[in-house]
Amino acid sequence: MEKLTVYLAGACRGMHDGGKEWRLKAENIFKNISEAKDVTIKVINPTRYFDRDGGNAITNKQVKQFYLSRIRKCDLILVNLEHTNTSIGTAQELQFAVDNHIPIIGFNNYDSYEWLPEDCDVIFKGINEAIDYINDFYLE
Repeated sequence: MEKLTVYLAGACRGMHDGGKEWRLKAENIFKNISEAKDVTIKVINPTRYFDRDGGNAITNKQVKQFYLSRIRKCDLILVNLEHTNTSIGTAQELQFAVDNHIPIIGFNNYDSYEWLPEDCDVIFKGINEAIDYINDFYLE
């Protein structure tokens, strides 16, 4: 049985839903692929750990180190580039992935910070195309 660990990066602050909606969709798609192919896909959704108001975090450093430790254990990053022009956290996550040779699959390349698309190995128009690519090239 294959195993794949995917980290879901992208803007949270300033998003109408805190960046949760697309991440939940990704989790569901990966769950369906996992069941259909009988593979283990672990999805790390950062919106499930700390709330954006900081109510359950002790320090900002704790939050950052927690996320970076999760990225370090990933096989790849799936990043929603939408609205990343003001997302310092996404930029740091992607740079950490680049520095650690973790592939980055991007989608929704609009309203993104100009350097972030360059960090991606490949970019797709939408989430479905990006996950299809992951399914075809990382789970075959």
